[in-house]
Amino acid sequence: MKALITTLAVTAYALTGFSQDRKPADSLSIGDDHHISYACLYIGKKDLARQLNVDVDFGDTEEQLAFSRRYANALKGKTSLAAVLNFMASRKFELIDTNEEAEYLRGGRGNGKVMFIFRKKKH
Repeated sequence: MKALITTLAVTAYALTGFSQDRKPADSLSIGDDHHISYACLYIGKKDLARQLNVDVDFGDTEEQLAFSRRYANALKGKTSLAAVLNFMASRKFELIDTNEEAEYLRGGRGNGKVMFIFRKKKH
């Protein structure tokens, strides 16, 4: 019995050494985006999955494309529109317009997307 308890204690201690603290996606460092003025997010449902498909568009320069990829990676795996909106609000973006497809909002199975247009808040 003593050997079993000792083995369990050693195993538990060894496993904690391999665990990693993972930052939530909302706290990821994306970089200095103060020069970004507007953003378009295209959000749709993935087929047969709860996760959302999020495309981010900051513009067409190399720097803007890099920020688009970073934000898209940070939003990967989100399952809620509210989570995406809260993420953008935490980055000082305000929602200024949407363009939605009725089929998506009614829970349709189509690949409809909702476009959200954000503007960076002025300090």
